[in-house]
Amino acid sequence: MSRFSISSLMTTTNGYPDIWSAKFANMRYNVASYVSVTIQSGFEANLPALADQYLGDQDLWWVILQYNGLMDPINDIRVGQVLNMPDRTALISYLERQSSVLTKSRFQI
Repeated sequence: MSRFSISSLMTTTNGYPDIWSAKFANMRYNVASYVSVTIQSGFEANLPALADQYLGDQDLWWVILQYNGLMDPINDIRVGQVLNMPDRTALISYLERQSSVLTKSRFQI
């Protein structure tokens, strides 16, 4: 599991990760776009493979949803759909800053 996996960064609601937490709500406005990708049949409902190819880490699949304003990794991804991929360097920097804030807020007295 990578340090940016959804389970290490997100709070949960009813046992499910909350990818729409305020911490990441503005990700697409704070991280530059790298490329637009037209979904082919091999990537339909396969965000981990898409994340691995474009972001270098399959655990960042949730970023693709959040970055494109989508909610469902199965039903919201269709062949022919165009998704924006964030710039990997800018994304990692953003996630590291957010992780730092998360760690500080968890242990702040």
